[in-house]
Formats: sequence, structure tokens, C-alpha cells
Amino acid sequence: MQERIEPTEEQKKFILAPLRSRIKVRAFAGAAKTTSLVLKAQHEAQENGLKGLYLAFNKSAQIEAEHRFGQTAVARTPHSMAYRVFGGRYKHKLRGMRPRDVVEMGVVDSYTEARSILDAIQGYCISAEMAFPQTIRTTSLEISPARAQELAELARKVWESMCDPKSEIPMSHDGYFKLYQLSRPRLPGDYLMVDEFQDTNPVTLDIIKNQPQPTIMVGDRYQSIYAFRGAVNAMQTVPAQFNFTLSQSFRFGPAVATLANKLLRAHFNETTPIVGSGPQTQIRHANDRRPQCYAVLTRTNAELFDHAVTALCTDKQMAFIGGVKGYGFDRLSDVQHLAMSNHAAIRDPFIRSFSSIGAMEDYAEEIEDFESSRLVQIAREYGTDIFSLVNRINSMGGTYGEMPDPDRVFATAHKSKGSTLDHVVLADDFRPLLSDEVPIEEVDEQEVHLAYMAATRPRHSLYLNQALTDFLEFAHSQSSAEVEK
Repeated sequence: MQERIEPTEEQKKFILAPLRSRIKVRAFAGAAKTTSLVLKAQHEAQENGLKGLYLAFNKSAQIEAEHRFGQTAVARTPHSMAYRVFGGRYKHKLRGMRPRDVVEMGVVDSYTEARSILDAIQGYCISAEMAFPQTIRTTSLEISPARAQELAELARKVWESMCDPKSEIPMSHDGYFKLYQLSRPRLPGDYLMVDEFQDTNPVTLDIIKNQPQPTIMVGDRYQSIYAFRGAVNAMQTVPAQFNFTLSQSFRFGPAVATLANKLLRAHFNETTPIVGSGPQTQIRHANDRRPQCYAVLTRTNAELFDHAVTALCTDKQMAFIGGVKGYGFDRLSDVQHLAMSNHAAIRDPFIRSFSSIGAMEDYAEEIEDFESSRLVQIAREYGTDIFSLVNRINSMGGTYGEMPDPDRVFATAHKSKGSTLDHVVLADDFRPLLSDEVPIEEVDEQEVHLAYMAATRPRHSLYLNQALTDFLEFAHSQSSAEVEK
């Protein structure tokens, strides 16, 4: 079924552009990037008889794209194509490994060394490198350079066993995808369309860059939020012969656009303004009266749990974007078991590796692990009540999109990516954007990206957290000072 939409002038320039070499499309939040790709595919099918390949990075996006593109393009996830060629041979042992597994296999005795081995394998799997690394990069003081080289050889042997279908050592999804990249695959389609290009990892990028057909790369560099998984901000680093911008957002109105523009200008010197052409989204303060139904977006899973408990205790119907199981609330129970010195009941190997909850707290403070710090705080706050609360939330929490009109929609900023929500409340666990009343010069770009992305989800109202409230006050004072000059 073809979409009948009158394109904007920005969209027309992209749709009518010659389909040659690499085309890059900067699409800000809510700027109808998928719709633009659909219109481009329709144009190429009607005018030139071409059929594209649309690469989506999750199953739900692929299913939606199949419906929207119809016969003009084939929609696939990169992993689904790799599974057809390599993954199927490992279906009997397709699962991830943890340090405990490596120790139990007898490869090494130390969890620290086991983690280094798995990190080396994972790093290789998501890299563009063809040869397995000869050394292991480690910052652990427990591992000497000589031992690191020995661990690299052990990691290579584990990798080789992973690749052997007859071996009992598990194969990961990233592992068979690496084999796909090493085979130098030729992707189908007269041209490629790569969505969410800003979060492409090196191994996927290597496959894309080695294709002979024209490639359309679409994304928003400011929505790059998966660096911790090895993604590179390809919108920034990969050159293109043709460049286009989609700056008109149909999700929200001028108020949110102004907030987004100030945020991007202050931290990244962005000069292209986002135009809010959607509903007249209202910006509210945290304590303003809220509608009956709204979404809560948090930075961490632990903070999300705190809000879910409040909803549970007030008999609100809860829905979680992506499903409640994806938020790992069981880890809170594990932290409480740690607090009770009940190590035998702890399922998460990372949490089980600590001798006490105090040791976990010290670790979180030393390396500034914000998620672990919040896990400890929440476990201390709720004590043994955590067990029943986790069970009740897991059993009562529905999946967003599968239940009608929930009172509360919950998601972390990461899981809210791509979502459009009517009313959004931002939690207070996002990182501060100011220090001594000026923008933090060395703030982690990914944290600014998260704030920008979360703030641009709503259609009708946005309830600010303290970090964005402080930022807006700073931005307003700067504007007033410039006017006085």
C-alpha cells in the first residue's frame, strides 16, 4: 500500500536527486526520515524500475518497513541475512557467554581474565578487522602485558571453538554476524537504504562500504546513543557525494524545537535549526499538574523501577516499551541478596562477583558506574520489599502497543528511541548539563544525545527534569544578555 503524502521542499530535493554513489540524509528528530525513504523508493520504482534494500536494525522496524515500502523495496535486518548464511548452523548452541562460563570451561581460573577474553572476542566481532587480534587491551592492574598476550591466544582458541558447530562452546549472534562479514557478502537490491546510520557499528559499516550499489545513509548524529555497544557515529565520519537535510519535525511544535535547538547549539555549535511543524507541544515544569495518562522516561533501569513502584502502589495500569522483561528488574533482587550475604541466590555474575553491597558501592563510585550506583541505592531504599515488588511489576507490566490506553508508559531513554508519545515526563536521573551555571565543556556527548532524544519524543506536552530546567534557565539568561548588548 503506497503512502500518499505531499513532500516538503527538503524532501523533494532528496527524492528527485540522482541515485549515485553515497547519499547522506541528516534527519533531525521527528523529521519523517522513514516516510522520506518510502517516497524515494516509490519514485525510483516508478521512474527507473529499481528496487531497493532497506536495512533496519531491529525486527519491529523491519516489519513496519515491509508494510510501508510494499513492492518498492525489501526490508531486512543485517542479522537476519547473516543468520540465513551462517547462524542456522549454530542454532543448537546459539547463546551468549559470561565470565563464569569461561571459568567453568577451564580456560582460566580468574573472572577478571575471563572477562578480558570475552571482551577481546566481542571487540573482534563488532570490529571491521579481518584477523583476530594478537594482543588484548586491558586496563586491569591484575593483568601484566605478558599475561595479556597469553590471554589473546586463549581468546583466539575460544573463538575458533565457537566457530566449530561440533564444539560445545556457544556461538553468539555477534559471532555469526562476524563470519558473515568475513565472507565479504554481496547484498541484494539495486540500491541500499540504511536507517539509523548514526548507530552503525564497524562490522556492519564494513559490509555496507564494500557494496557496489548506490547507498542512502539516513540518520541523526545527535541520536547516536549506542557507543557503549561499539557503535560509531557514522553520520559524522563517513563521507558522501551528496548531502541532504530534513530539519522539519512533524512530531512536535515550536516550543520543543526551540529547546532542542538551544541544546544542540550550546553543546555542538549546531547552526541548522529544527523547525517544529507538529502539534503545539507544551513545555511544563516537573510539579505542574499532569494528565491522567503519560509516559515516564528515565536514564537508568533502576530509576524506572522506582517510578513503576509508585504506579503499582496507586493501581495504575503499566506498559513498558519493548516489554517489562527487557529492563532487568531481577537484578535489583540480586543486589538485595548481596546485601543479605546470600550469594547462592544471586543469578547475575557481575553482582555475584562482589563480596558485599559495600564493595559494589565502592566500585560504582570509583569508576562512576551510574547504573550500578542506582541499583545499590534502590536496593537500600526498599530492603526486602524489593522481592515482592519485582515479582508484581514483572507480572502486571504489559507491553506498550499491546494493551489499550495504559495509565503509565515506562521506558529508558535508550528504549524510547523511535517512539512518539503524547505526554512525556523526564526523570531526574539524567546527567547534569551545567556546572557552575555554564555548559559542561567535557560532558559526554552521549549524555547530551540522550537528553535531546528524550526531550523530542512527545507530541502534546513535555515535563522537564531538573537538568533541562537548569539548562533552559541558563539559555534564557544568555539570550537576555545578548539582547541587552
